[in-house]
Amino acid sequence: MQKQIYFVKTLRQIFLILIFIFPLFWRGTEVIAQRGKNGAPTVSTNTVVNEYTTLTANAVSGATTITVASSTLNAHGRFSGNLAPGDLIMIIQIQGATIVGTPPTQWDPWSEPRDSTWGAITNYNTCGNWEFAEVTSVPSGTSITLDCPIINNYTSSGRVVIVRVPRYSSLTINNGGTITCDPWNGSVGGICAIEVQNATIINTGGSIDVSGKGFRSELLEDSTAFGVGEAASLLAKYGAEKGESIVGYASDYNAFG
Repeated sequence: MQKQIYFVKTLRQIFLILIFIFPLFWRGTEVIAQRGKNGAPTVSTNTVVNEYTTLTANAVSGATTITVASSTLNAHGRFSGNLAPGDLIMIIQIQGATIVGTPPTQWDPWSEPRDSTWGAITNYNTCGNWEFAEVTSVPSGTSITLDCPIINNYTSSGRVVIVRVPRYSSLTINNGGTITCDPWNGSVGGICAIEVQNATIINTGGSIDVSGKGFRSELLEDSTAFGVGEAASLLAKYGAEKGESIVGYASDYNAFG
């Protein structure tokens, strides 16, 4: 959480400002608000800077503890240690929307409706919700406690990703250097998130690029002209499966055809 301090003229205003900023530096014996704690790297090669895990239980607005697959968030050693107080995470729900469509059956192998209204979004649900949160403690291997209550609701079945975000004091990307992310695999990846306290310098030939790292494409089954007018079918010869979306992928579409 970014805090800004403004110049004030009265003692009363100064007193109120001091009350506001004091908790940033001291909470019992725990130091928090550690912006810049991961240094000032210079990147000259293809580099992934984030670590990922998944939410394993629904999280509701106002909660200060979330349940995850692994709270260490350092499986690839991209940080100097496991997740700790003062670190920053991003919570984001990738999928979980619902659409128009009823499944085909063995008697009627085509999904309904059999027109362009199939696939129209009826409810985003909690899909697309996201926020940053600062860690105040890591009480177990599957839980993370946050400094402030979360703002949004998250549904774990909608594939919620917990991203560990590096907190740089400054960042330089040189020629030949690229910051990217792990490719989305249906559970984690596909997201690059960085906090930089001061200057971010991207020199000529450097980049932040996650092209092709997101939703997966369709699964080609047949390239014939069968099924051109159909939205969905059980028959493989009627084309290819729909590519991944905010609804899901492959088996997730079965509920809609």
